Amino acid sequence: MIEEIWKILSKFNQEAHQVALAKCAELEFDPDSGIVSLNESYINLIWSCNTLKEAIEKQKLIQLPITIQQELTTSLEAISTSHDGLLAGTDTIFLQRGLGYVFRGLQERS
Repeated sequence: MIEEIWKILSKFNQEAHQVALAKCAELEFDPDSGIVSLNESYINLIWSCNTLKEAIEKQKLIQLPITIQQELTTSLEAISTSHDGLLAGTDTIFLQRGLGYVFRGLQERS
């Protein structure tokens, strides 16, 4: 499961951020239509992904219960699906709520 999490986390970087913003501009989607702008969402997402990758490298994430790891995987898959949808031309909303809950839990255990 950790390998799957790592694979999804590695998808989100500055390049993915810039591609998403460019696609938004190309399709004339409003990147500020949500409570949190798309730009800020990607900044937060990349920071969270980098922090989770660091936790994996330090063997901390493996210490979480399997149920939390599964929830994290599910949340990351949903975020990835939203990202892929945006790149395919769908006006979509990022699903960061689940990642935020899991990330707060990870911080409390560190």
